[in-house]
Amino acid sequence: MTEDNISTMRLMINTDRRVTYQQIWPSLGIGMSQVHKILHEHLAVRKFCVRWIPHNLTEAQKLGRVNWYRETIQRSPSVVSNTVNDKVTSDES
Repeated sequence: MTEDNISTMRLMINTDRRVTYQQIWPSLGIGMSQVHKILHEHLAVRKFCVRWIPHNLTEAQKLGRVNWYRETIQRSPSVVSNTVNDKVTSDES
């Protein structure tokens, strides 16, 4: 597990968000467990609807969710569903 492998995997994911484990590990010559560890621990991504997405929200994404929530409450303060609360308080998962 080297910085070169991590950088290469980051580039592969940024180039093609639909890249699979089976496409990644042969090109790097490392084991599947190392691919998994790099993806989840070093790059903090996970597979969602056949695409790799960042698991952590950026500050801009967090701020956007808070602003959306405030606008929603202002429009209809009496109808704030659990869906609205989930949207603001959780990450992509």
